[in-house]
Amino acid sequence: MEFLEEKLKRNGYKITKHRRAILNIFLESEEHLLTAAEIYNRIISEYNNINFSTVYRNLEAMTKANVVKRFNLDNGVNYYELNEGVHHHHLICLECGQTKITNYCPLKEPKFLMIHDDFTPVDHKLEIYGYCKKCNKG
Repeated sequence: MEFLEEKLKRNGYKITKHRRAILNIFLESEEHLLTAAEIYNRIISEYNNINFSTVYRNLEAMTKANVVKRFNLDNGVNYYELNEGVHHHHLICLECGQTKITNYCPLKEPKFLMIHDDFTPVDHKLEIYGYCKKCNKG
């Protein structure tokens, strides 16, 4: 938590009770990706005077400070996750929406790097869609 708060401070953001509560939700959550609505629904029990726009603005500030990452999946909804500095991708079930993390990255393959030696990637996002074991269609 301290590392994340320091990252916010270094980027010019104050550590407010709402930002701390949002960080705690990420840290305590079993899910890797959360929507602003899911975070709002969890935080409202502790801070009944908070509104959705406050949660959204704080998530945007945390995104700018690189504390959280924002993903826009095929369903058009923005999802957020803590940026823990570990490169990974997401496996997303088309049936139930379950998300798993994989550390495998095809862009690190030597063949990709050789083919694109005139390009230096600095970031990328890759979501792999399919069916989890529970929902498997085949």
